[in-house]
Amino acid sequence: MERIQTPTALSREYHYVNLKKNWTEAQSYCREKFDDLATIDNEDDVDRAIHVTKSVNLQNRFWIGLHDRWKWSSSDHYGDEETSFRNWKTSEPSPGSGQNCIIAYGNRQWADELCSVKKWFLCYHNDAHEKYIKVEIPMTWSDGQKHCRRWHTDLVTIRNQEENDQICGLLDYDGTHAWIGLHRTPWTWSDKRTNAFSKWDLNQPNHSRLNQRCVAMNSDGKWVDTGCAARYPFVCYKVPRKTVEVFKVQVILGGSVDLNDPMLQEAMLQQVKMKMNSHGMQEYFTLRWKIQPDGKMFHKRKEEKKSTGDCEDESN
Repeated sequence: MERIQTPTALSREYHYVNLKKNWTEAQSYCREKFDDLATIDNEDDVDRAIHVTKSVNLQNRFWIGLHDRWKWSSSDHYGDEETSFRNWKTSEPSPGSGQNCIIAYGNRQWADELCSVKKWFLCYHNDAHEKYIKVEIPMTWSDGQKHCRRWHTDLVTIRNQEENDQICGLLDYDGTHAWIGLHRTPWTWSDKRTNAFSKWDLNQPNHSRLNQRCVAMNSDGKWVDTGCAARYPFVCYKVPRKTVEVFKVQVILGGSVDLNDPMLQEAMLQQVKMKMNSHGMQEYFTLRWKIQPDGKMFHKRKEEKKSTGDCEDESN
Protein backbone atom coordinates (compact mmCIF):
# COMPACT_ATOMS: atom_id res chain seq x y z
CA MET A 1 0.00 0.00 0.00
CA GLU A 2 1.19 3.54 -0.76
CA ARG A 3 0.34 6.72 1.11
CA ILE A 4 0.77 9.82 -1.07
CA GLN A 5 0.72 13.16 0.72
CA THR A 6 -0.05 16.09 -1.57
CA PRO A 7 1.54 19.48 -0.71
CA THR A 8 -1.06 22.09 0.22
CA ALA A 9 -1.07 25.64 1.53
CA LEU A 10 -0.90 24.16 5.05
CA SER A 11 2.36 22.38 4.21
CA ARG A 12 3.95 25.59 2.88
CA GLU A 13 6.82 26.71 5.13
CA TYR A 14 7.66 30.43 5.37
CA HIS A 15 11.24 31.66 5.78
CA TYR A 16 12.15 35.24 6.67
CA VAL A 17 15.25 36.63 4.93
CA ASN A 18 16.73 39.64 6.70
CA LEU A 19 18.44 41.08 3.61
CA LYS A 20 17.25 44.25 1.94
CA LYS A 21 16.66 43.65 -1.75
CA ASN A 22 14.37 45.01 -4.45
CA TRP A 23 11.38 42.85 -5.40
CA THR A 24 13.03 41.19 -8.40
CA GLU A 25 16.20 40.41 -6.43
CA ALA A 26 14.10 38.99 -3.61
CA GLN A 27 12.19 36.82 -6.09
CA SER A 28 15.45 35.47 -7.55
CA TYR A 29 16.87 34.77 -4.08
CA CYS A 30 13.75 32.88 -2.99
CA ARG A 31 13.70 30.81 -6.18
CA GLU A 32 17.35 29.90 -5.73
CA LYS A 33 17.29 29.11 -1.99
CA PHE A 34 13.67 28.05 -1.44
CA ASP A 35 10.68 27.79 -3.83
CA ASP A 36 9.47 31.38 -4.37
CA LEU A 37 8.45 34.62 -2.71
CA ALA A 38 5.63 34.13 -0.22
CA THR A 39 2.16 33.39 -1.56
CA ILE A 40 -0.63 34.25 0.91
CA ASP A 41 -3.90 32.31 0.59
CA ASN A 42 -5.77 33.22 3.80
CA GLU A 43 -5.60 34.80 7.26
CA ASP A 44 -3.70 31.81 8.65
CA ASP A 45 -0.98 32.42 6.06
CA VAL A 46 -0.83 36.08 7.09
CA ASP A 47 -0.33 35.06 10.73
CA ARG A 48 2.32 32.49 9.82
CA ALA A 49 4.22 34.95 7.63
CA ILE A 50 4.24 37.54 10.41
CA HIS A 51 5.29 34.89 12.95
CA VAL A 52 8.55 34.12 11.14
CA THR A 53 9.52 37.81 11.35
CA LYS A 54 9.02 38.00 15.14
CA SER A 55 12.50 36.66 15.86
CA VAL A 56 13.98 39.93 14.55
CA ASN A 57 11.26 42.20 16.00
CA LEU A 58 10.44 43.52 12.54
CA GLN A 59 8.83 46.97 12.73
CA ASN A 60 8.71 47.67 9.01
CA ARG A 61 7.38 46.02 5.87
CA PHE A 62 8.66 43.08 3.86
CA TRP A 63 8.16 41.81 0.33
CA ILE A 64 5.63 39.11 -0.53
CA GLY A 65 5.10 37.53 -3.95
CA LEU A 66 2.21 39.65 -5.24
CA HIS A 67 2.85 42.00 -8.17
CA ASP A 68 1.10 43.83 -10.99
CA ARG A 69 2.60 42.46 -14.19
CA TRP A 70 2.87 43.66 -17.78
CA LYS A 71 3.13 40.82 -20.27
CA TRP A 72 3.34 40.42 -24.04
CA SER A 73 0.97 38.00 -25.74
CA SER A 74 3.96 36.25 -27.32
CA SER A 75 6.37 36.73 -24.39
CA ASP A 76 7.24 33.02 -24.34
CA HIS A 77 9.33 33.66 -27.46
CA TYR A 78 11.48 36.40 -25.93
CA GLY A 79 13.68 36.98 -22.92
CA ASP A 80 12.74 39.51 -20.23
CA GLU A 81 15.39 41.94 -21.45
CA GLU A 82 13.72 41.96 -24.89
CA THR A 83 10.24 42.81 -23.60
CA SER A 84 10.92 45.77 -21.29
CA PHE A 85 10.64 48.49 -23.95
CA ARG A 86 7.75 50.95 -23.43
CA ASN A 87 6.71 54.17 -25.21
CA TRP A 88 3.80 55.57 -23.19
CA LYS A 89 1.85 58.73 -23.96
CA THR A 90 1.93 61.40 -21.27
CA SER A 91 -0.05 60.30 -18.16
CA GLU A 92 -0.20 56.74 -19.43
CA PRO A 93 -0.76 54.04 -18.34
CA SER A 94 -3.78 54.80 -16.15
CA PRO A 95 -3.28 52.86 -12.90
CA GLY A 96 -6.36 51.42 -11.24
CA SER A 97 -8.57 52.16 -14.25
CA GLY A 98 -9.17 48.55 -15.29
CA GLN A 99 -7.68 49.41 -18.68
CA ASN A 100 -5.45 46.37 -18.99
CA CYS A 101 -4.81 46.15 -22.74
CA ILE A 102 -2.61 48.39 -24.87
CA ILE A 103 -3.10 50.32 -28.10
CA ALA A 104 -0.41 51.94 -30.22
CA TYR A 105 -0.88 55.17 -32.20
CA GLY A 106 0.51 56.30 -35.52
CA ASN A 107 2.60 58.87 -33.61
CA ARG A 108 4.51 55.92 -32.07
CA GLN A 109 3.05 56.35 -28.56
CA TRP A 110 1.03 53.89 -26.48
CA ALA A 111 -1.96 54.03 -24.14
CA ASP A 112 -3.98 51.55 -22.08
CA GLU A 113 -7.62 50.80 -22.88
CA LEU A 114 -10.44 48.54 -21.73
CA CYS A 115 -9.84 45.13 -23.29
CA SER A 116 -13.53 44.81 -24.22
CA VAL A 117 -13.45 47.77 -26.62
CA LYS A 118 -13.37 46.81 -30.30
CA LYS A 119 -10.45 48.17 -32.29
CA TRP A 120 -8.17 47.35 -35.21
CA PHE A 121 -5.17 45.25 -34.28
CA LEU A 122 -1.63 44.47 -35.38
CA CYS A 123 -0.40 40.91 -35.95
CA TYR A 124 2.99 39.54 -36.87
CA HIS A 125 3.85 36.49 -38.98
CA ASN A 126 7.19 34.77 -38.55
CA ASP A 127 7.38 33.24 -42.00
CA ALA A 128 5.62 35.81 -44.17
CA HIS A 129 7.27 38.33 -46.49
CA GLU A 130 5.15 41.04 -44.86
CA LYS A 131 6.06 40.37 -41.22
CA TYR A 132 3.66 42.92 -39.67
CA ILE A 133 -0.02 42.93 -40.61
CA LYS A 134 -2.64 45.58 -39.85
CA VAL A 135 -6.11 44.06 -39.51
CA GLU A 136 -8.81 46.68 -40.08
CA ILE A 137 -11.59 44.65 -38.45
CA PRO A 138 -12.67 46.01 -35.05
CA MET A 139 -12.31 43.34 -32.38
CA THR A 140 -11.74 43.11 -28.64
CA TRP A 141 -8.15 42.51 -27.53
CA SER A 142 -8.74 38.80 -26.85
CA ASP A 143 -10.57 38.28 -30.16
CA GLY A 144 -7.77 40.06 -31.98
CA GLN A 145 -5.29 37.78 -30.24
CA LYS A 146 -7.24 34.70 -31.35
CA HIS A 147 -7.39 36.00 -34.93
CA CYS A 148 -3.64 36.65 -35.02
CA ARG A 149 -2.84 33.22 -33.58
CA ARG A 150 -5.13 31.48 -36.06
CA TRP A 151 -4.10 33.25 -39.26
CA HIS A 152 -0.62 34.55 -38.43
CA THR A 153 1.60 34.06 -35.36
CA ASP A 154 0.38 36.42 -32.63
CA LEU A 155 -0.31 40.03 -31.73
CA VAL A 156 2.82 42.10 -32.25
CA THR A 157 5.57 42.40 -29.65
CA ILE A 158 7.57 45.65 -29.77
CA ARG A 159 11.06 45.21 -28.33
CA ASN A 160 12.83 48.46 -29.23
CA GLN A 161 12.45 51.88 -30.85
CA GLU A 162 13.25 50.55 -34.32
CA GLU A 163 10.44 47.99 -34.16
CA ASN A 164 8.13 50.60 -32.66
CA ASP A 165 8.75 52.94 -35.60
CA GLN A 166 8.26 50.15 -38.13
CA ILE A 167 5.07 48.72 -36.59
CA CYS A 168 3.40 52.02 -35.71
CA GLY A 169 4.28 53.18 -39.22
CA LEU A 170 1.39 51.01 -40.40
CA LEU A 171 -0.95 53.55 -38.74
CA ASP A 172 -1.70 57.10 -39.80
CA TYR A 173 -0.75 60.11 -37.69
CA ASP A 174 -4.39 61.25 -37.50
CA GLY A 175 -5.06 59.43 -34.24
CA THR A 176 -5.41 56.00 -35.81
CA HIS A 177 -4.60 53.30 -33.27
CA ALA A 178 -4.71 49.53 -32.90
CA TRP A 179 -4.20 46.76 -30.36
CA ILE A 180 -0.69 45.45 -29.77
CA GLY A 181 0.27 42.39 -27.71
CA LEU A 182 1.02 44.11 -24.40
CA HIS A 183 -1.47 43.56 -21.57
CA ARG A 184 -1.57 43.76 -17.81
CA THR A 185 -2.21 40.80 -15.50
CA PRO A 186 -3.17 42.69 -12.32
CA TRP A 187 -2.02 41.41 -8.94
CA THR A 188 -0.72 37.94 -9.65
CA TRP A 189 1.51 35.82 -7.43
CA SER A 190 5.13 35.12 -8.30
CA ASP A 191 4.48 31.35 -8.38
CA LYS A 192 1.48 31.89 -10.75
CA ARG A 193 -1.01 30.70 -8.14
CA THR A 194 -4.43 32.33 -8.27
CA ASN A 195 -6.67 33.06 -5.29
CA ALA A 196 -9.19 35.71 -4.35
CA PHE A 197 -7.76 36.49 -0.91
CA SER A 198 -6.36 39.97 -0.25
CA LYS A 199 -5.55 42.08 2.80
CA TRP A 200 -4.98 45.60 1.51
CA ASP A 201 -4.33 48.44 3.91
CA LEU A 202 -6.68 51.45 3.91
CA ASN A 203 -6.79 53.17 0.49
CA GLN A 204 -4.62 50.46 -1.06
CA PRO A 205 -3.68 49.69 -3.73
CA ASN A 206 -3.46 53.33 -4.76
CA HIS A 207 -0.92 53.28 -7.61
CA SER A 208 0.13 56.75 -6.49
CA ARG A 209 3.09 56.39 -8.81
CA LEU A 210 3.07 54.38 -12.03
CA ASN A 211 5.89 52.13 -10.85
CA GLN A 212 4.05 50.87 -7.75
CA ARG A 213 3.59 47.38 -9.12
CA CYS A 214 4.91 45.26 -6.23
CA VAL A 215 3.41 44.43 -2.86
CA ALA A 216 4.87 44.50 0.63
CA MET A 217 3.29 43.41 3.90
CA ASN A 218 3.38 45.65 6.96
CA SER A 219 4.15 44.22 10.39
CA ASP A 220 0.39 44.28 11.13
CA GLY A 221 -0.32 42.01 8.15
CA LYS A 222 -1.81 44.70 5.88
CA TRP A 223 -0.60 45.01 2.26
CA VAL A 224 0.61 48.09 0.37
CA ASP A 225 1.66 48.59 -3.23
CA THR A 226 5.06 50.17 -3.63
CA GLY A 227 7.81 50.71 -6.15
CA CYS A 228 9.53 47.46 -7.08
CA ALA A 229 12.94 49.14 -6.76
CA ALA A 230 12.47 49.75 -3.00
CA ARG A 231 14.69 47.60 -0.81
CA TYR A 232 13.03 45.54 1.92
CA PRO A 233 13.64 42.23 3.67
CA PHE A 234 11.32 39.49 2.43
CA VAL A 235 9.57 36.21 3.17
CA CYS A 236 10.06 33.14 0.98
CA TYR A 237 8.23 29.84 1.08
CA LYS A 238 9.20 26.23 0.56
CA VAL A 239 6.98 23.17 0.27
CA PRO A 240 8.60 20.05 1.77
CA ARG A 241 9.18 17.44 -0.88
CA LYS A 242 7.22 14.22 -0.62
CA THR A 243 8.81 10.91 0.31
CA VAL A 244 7.67 7.32 -0.17
CA GLU A 245 7.00 5.00 2.74
CA VAL A 246 6.08 1.34 2.20
CA PHE A 247 4.36 -0.72 4.90
CA LYS A 248 2.57 -4.05 5.06
CA VAL A 249 -0.98 -4.70 6.13
CA GLN A 250 -2.48 -7.99 7.18
CA VAL A 251 -6.03 -8.83 6.11
CA ILE A 252 -8.05 -11.44 7.99
CA LEU A 253 -10.43 -13.10 5.57
CA GLY A 254 -13.97 -14.04 6.46
CA GLY A 255 -15.61 -16.52 4.13
CA SER A 256 -15.17 -16.27 0.39
CA VAL A 257 -13.55 -12.88 -0.28
CA ASP A 258 -12.03 -11.72 -3.55
CA LEU A 259 -9.19 -9.34 -2.69
CA ASN A 260 -8.90 -8.40 -6.37
CA ASP A 261 -12.33 -6.73 -6.23
CA PRO A 262 -11.64 -2.97 -6.82
CA MET A 263 -14.56 -1.94 -4.59
CA LEU A 264 -13.27 -4.06 -1.72
CA GLN A 265 -9.77 -2.69 -2.17
CA GLU A 266 -11.08 0.89 -2.04
CA ALA A 267 -13.16 0.14 1.08
CA MET A 268 -10.11 -1.28 2.83
CA LEU A 269 -8.05 1.79 1.91
CA GLN A 270 -10.70 4.05 3.44
CA GLN A 271 -10.70 2.03 6.66
CA VAL A 272 -6.92 2.28 6.90
CA LYS A 273 -7.04 6.04 6.32
CA MET A 274 -9.70 6.51 9.01
CA LYS A 275 -7.57 4.52 11.43
CA MET A 276 -4.51 6.66 10.64
CA ASN A 277 -6.50 9.87 11.11
CA SER A 278 -7.84 8.65 14.45
CA HIS A 279 -4.22 8.37 15.61
CA GLY A 280 -3.55 12.02 14.77
CA MET A 281 -1.91 11.57 11.37
CA GLN A 282 -2.44 14.37 8.82
CA GLU A 283 -5.33 13.96 6.40
CA TYR A 284 -3.50 15.40 3.37
CA PHE A 285 -2.57 12.11 1.78
CA THR A 286 -4.02 9.35 -0.37
CA LEU A 287 -3.52 5.62 -0.09
CA ARG A 288 -3.06 3.04 -2.79
CA TRP A 289 -2.14 -0.60 -2.97
CA LYS A 290 1.32 -1.44 -4.23
CA ILE A 291 1.60 -3.98 -7.02
CA GLN A 292 4.29 -6.58 -6.23
CA PRO A 293 7.00 -7.61 -8.73
CA ASP A 294 4.97 -10.72 -9.59
CA GLY A 295 2.00 -8.52 -10.52
CA LYS A 296 -0.05 -9.36 -7.41
CA MET A 297 -1.15 -7.10 -4.60
CA PHE A 298 -1.73 -9.78 -1.94
CA HIS A 299 -0.07 -13.06 -0.97
CA LYS A 300 -2.04 -15.64 1.00
CA ARG A 301 -0.38 -17.29 3.97
CA LYS A 302 -0.68 -21.06 3.79
CA GLU A 303 -0.84 -21.72 7.52
CA GLU A 304 -3.64 -19.22 8.21
CA LYS A 305 -6.53 -17.59 6.38
CA LYS A 306 -4.71 -14.30 6.29
CA SER A 307 -3.35 -12.27 3.40
CA THR A 308 -0.62 -9.67 3.44
CA GLY A 309 0.01 -6.82 1.08
CA ASP A 310 2.59 -4.05 0.89
CA CYS A 311 1.57 -0.49 1.39
CA GLU A 312 3.63 2.55 0.38
CA ASP A 313 3.45 5.80 2.34
CA GLU A 314 4.44 8.82 0.24
CA SER A 315 4.50 11.89 2.42
CA ASN A 316 6.40 15.01 3.37
